Formats: sequence, C-alpha cells, structure tokens
Amino acid sequence: MQSISSPVLRQIGYVALPEHRASGGFDHAAVHAASGHVYVAHTANDAVDVFDPVSQRHLYSVPQLRGVAGVLVSDEAQLVISSNRAENTIGIFGPGPDPQVSKVAVGVRPNGLAYDHVHRQILVANVGDPAIPGSHTLAVVAIDEGAVRAESQWPAAPGGQSSILRRRRFM
Repeated sequence: MQSISSPVLRQIGYVALPEHRASGGFDHAAVHAASGHVYVAHTANDAVDVFDPVSQRHLYSVPQLRGVAGVLVSDEAQLVISSNRAENTIGIFGPGPDPQVSKVAVGVRPNGLAYDHVHRQILVANVGDPAIPGSHTLAVVAIDEGAVRAESQWPAAPGGQSSILRRRRFM
C-alpha cells in the first residue's frame, strides 16, 4: 500500500488575543479570503475577535454578540454571520473594523450556519434546550428581509445537523 504524504502543521508564532472576561473560551472560526483575516467566536467575551495571521496581531473585536458560538464568512457576499446562543439571534455584518451588526431572532440557541449565496439566505441550526420540547429547529433567514422565512423541527441527534448543512441549497 502506497502512503500519501501530507504537509505537517507546525507552530510558527503566537497571536495575543483579548483576555477572557467570563468563563468559557473560543468556538468556531472562519477566514475572510480577500484579507486573510481570521474571525474567531470568542464566547467568553461575547465578541468575534479578528486577527491577521501574517502580522500575528489581534486587529479588533466585534462586541455585543452574547454567547457567540459560530462564525461563518461568505466571500461571495462579503458578509460575516455569527450565531449568538445567549440571545437566540444571528448577527450579520460586513468584514472590516466597526461594522454595523444587524441581528435576527432565529430560535433557541443557534449554533451551525450555512449560507446560500444564490438565494441570499442563511440556514441556522438551533441546538435548542432539552427543557423546551421541539426547540431543536432549523431556520432559514432571508437576508434581504432580515427575517426568518421558514422554520422546521428536527430531531436533536448528533450528526443530524452536519448532513443537513452540507447540502448546497435549502428550502
């Protein structure tokens, strides 16, 4: 059997990020291709931290995203989308410092995100709350309307989200 060699990841430096203001830490991250900046969900600070891996510097934070868990960057639409579990919203904003953040209420504890550039809509996987029956849902948000277009209950099985989120188009 022939082995396939792959590049090995190696540490080349450190980036100092803001101190945690509460318990918790970091969650999902995404890269903005045009700038190379990395957007990181900093759950402990209710913010998305942005850093530049080339200069190895923290550039700025996008605050007031309570319980931010996920972050997705759409290079086609030049949008950054965050899932904010503690406030049951998603945040939608452009890349760059001091963005204006639009928030849309989406369901209980949003987490996973997918973006359909052609139809300008966001699929949000809400992980729900076990104490609230039927709170594990998928919501489709129409960006131009700034509102949930459709919502559907889904079983709260691990892996159920990922197979649904892998689809290229939804609803």
